[in-house]
Amino acid sequence: MSSGQTKTYYIYFNKTGIEAPSYTPEVSFTIIGGDYKIQGDNYTAYISQTYHGGKHYKNYNPFLDSYWSCDERGSFHWNPDYKTTDDKWWSTSWTGPAGGSIVKYQSGPLFIMVTSKVNFTQTSNHTASPNVCNITYRFFRWGWICETNSTFHQTLTPSVFRNNEWVFDPQIMPKLTWKDSSGVEHNVTSTQ
Repeated sequence: MSSGQTKTYYIYFNKTGIEAPSYTPEVSFTIIGGDYKIQGDNYTAYISQTYHGGKHYKNYNPFLDSYWSCDERGSFHWNPDYKTTDDKWWSTSWTGPAGGSIVKYQSGPLFIMVTSKVNFTQTSNHTASPNVCNITYRFFRWGWICETNSTFHQTLTPSVFRNNEWVFDPQIMPKLTWKDSSGVEHNVTSTQ
């Protein structure tokens, strides 16, 4: 198989008296209003089916009884976004999923996968561009993995391109650190 392809395998049981195995899911999934709510041991994630680009827009931290993001309105997974040389910002957080598509999810015993496709939209006037981003989250019991793939259908020269930025509240995450491209470790001292 090549990269990006999937394959489904079926296991058949044909011996009398032998039941197919069952597994207890490690991550829970519910729909509340227009949101997907996904819960693991260390988090509760919220993904809007109609807004925030169908992205992971807020996250609850059960240890601190508070949200990991700056507020619960939605600024947790902020981008991908880019700024063009004419000083216009284009974001994936301002609208719902692209072209009337809906956020899709798949569930299994070990993880839940949620995928959204969203247009880059100009932040000043909400004009959608033909450029799109596919965002896939895999939520496990312990946390999640995010994959973003942006496709540009027009020629442009961005002055800034941010691909996978997460916005944490440093007041509730005082020991969170990050490394820059040269490997130097930094403490989180602002909201981004």
